[in-house]
Parts: sequence; structure tokens; C-alpha cells
Amino acid sequence: MALEAVAEGAFNLANVIHRQKGDLIKAEELARESLRIRTLIYGINYHSVGLSCKLMAIILETQGNLGDETRGFYERHLAIAIRDSGPDGLNTPVGSFQIGAFYYKLARAQTTVDLEQKQLLLAKSHIEEALRIYSKIHGPTHPDTLKTASLFTNISSELSQISPN
Repeated sequence: MALEAVAEGAFNLANVIHRQKGDLIKAEELARESLRIRTLIYGINYHSVGLSCKLMAIILETQGNLGDETRGFYERHLAIAIRDSGPDGLNTPVGSFQIGAFYYKLARAQTTVDLEQKQLLLAKSHIEEALRIYSKIHGPTHPDTLKTASLFTNISSELSQISPN
């Protein structure tokens, strides 16, 4: 329990620093420590490990890191969410939305149309899944559903401009 308190404290402080747009290097260090401790305590597939993965991904993305490490943290968070709450569970669309938004951001950073299209297709599949689940859980007028539908529309529009088939 004492170790979890340390992990939770590191997690909370990293989250506050990130939200206040503070020292992202310090936020990353704290989030990594939280993840390290939680993985040591609970193993790799525990809910709080998934939350630490999500925070790590968000911090890395905010730092401009759109690489494999960031993607891996988002994927791990989504996998844990699916394991914990099921494919249509409450936490699953959060993970799907976040990785979909990550792929959308990655698509916008690509220099070739082929790479952009590949990332947009990945984004679309994750956002479409998040939209399906949010609609099922919350209905069509919930803010999460509307935000996800808006992103889905943007991605679909960009895809149609790349390949108007």
C-alpha cells in the first residue's frame, strides 16, 4: 500500500504539471516513476498501470513525441481498458478515442500522401469504434459522442480529399 501511495502521488503530480503546462520533463519523470512502481506492484495489465500508460502517452505527445513509444503507451492503455471493461465498456471508447486522435495528429505530420492516408485510416478505425461505443453508452447527444463524431467527420473528409473514390 505504501508503494501505491508513492505511485499515486507521482501520477497526480505529473498530471497537475501537465495540465498546468509546466515542466514536461519533470512530468515525464514522475509519470515514468508511477508506471514503474505500479508495474512492479500489479504487473503489466492492471487498471492503474493503464492509467499511468495513458498519462505517459499524453505527456510524450504534448512534448511532440509522435513515435513508437507514445503509440505503444496508447495501445497498452487501450488493451488494458478492453480487458478491464470489455470491448463495449465505459473505458474502452476513451482509449480508442485517444489513440485515434494520436493517429490523426500523426497523419497531419506526414510528408507523403501514402503515409498520411495510412495514419488517417488507422485514426478513422479507432474513432469509428469510439463513436459506436459512446453512442451505445451515452446516446447521440452526449458531449463525448458529439466530440467523437466531429473528429470522425474531419478524418473522413480528409480521407476523401486524398482518395476521392
